[in-house]
Amino acid sequence: MTAGNMGSRELVSRAVRRHFEGWATQITLRDIDGLWTDEGFEPGPEDKFSLDTSERRWRYRQYLDAVNWTDMGQVRRALRVFWATACHIVEDYDGEGIAMLERQGYSFDADGNPSGGPFNMGLREELLRGIEDPHVLLDHIGRIETAASGEDPALVIGSAKELVESTAKIVLKARGVAFDAAKDELPVLIKKSQIALGVHSSVVVPGADGEQSSRKILSGVAQAANGLSELRNVGYGTGHGRAEVRVGLHARHAHLAATSARAWCEFMLATLADEAAPWRGMEPAASDKMTDDLLNGLAR
Repeated sequence: MTAGNMGSRELVSRAVRRHFEGWATQITLRDIDGLWTDEGFEPGPEDKFSLDTSERRWRYRQYLDAVNWTDMGQVRRALRVFWATACHIVEDYDGEGIAMLERQGYSFDADGNPSGGPFNMGLREELLRGIEDPHVLLDHIGRIETAASGEDPALVIGSAKELVESTAKIVLKARGVAFDAAKDELPVLIKKSQIALGVHSSVVVPGADGEQSSRKILSGVAQAANGLSELRNVGYGTGHGRAEVRVGLHARHAHLAATSARAWCEFMLATLADEAAPWRGMEPAASDKMTDDLLNGLAR
């Protein structure tokens, strides 16, 4: 899997596919064939080991299995089948499948043509190639994208926090700045890593990074990233057990968390890779001492 490339993951959740497959019992075999062949699909091979007693559901599943769910072109054609199933074929359809697709980022025009798609973290591949082990971040990115498509906002929030944490540690390791992996919490890691790259508000540097407007923007992004830890700690993200069910958490909260993490992580990785970044003139040992002094001052 590579960041920014959606071709390596399924673009419609299995829950959606199972949902429409379940409605196939209300569609004739002739209509099932017509729905799919009109969009250029042929049924997949027979499943000789299937125990499904519904021939209609079994036939619909054959077409579902023939779709390459990682190919956006095929997915858009399959979504037109879903839309036609819901809006023209099944009587008294409850609308849940279309609502599920909309929660995953898709929308439909009046003729059933789909647009949009699942959430994509979009971290640039060249930034990931510049670090020692990009799979550390790719694991978090994949989990965020899958959770967003699978409508699991709590997992998105928890994984977004972990993405920021890992990015901060990667920056500190690259700069030779010490940190306590067991004790340093996210706000400390964020401060340390920004100081190490010369982009914290307490570090004065010439150029665009030192402009007050730039510092305001970065301060806001850093506060948003810190908010991920707070949101997770009060029980809205995975990583802490709860005694009650989460209430009021929706896909929009997941996207807010993920985009906040993406903004901070991408800026930090881009700064780490930039040949003209402020940290290029700083010795690692000096950066380490500066970080400790500033953090001690902030703690007093």
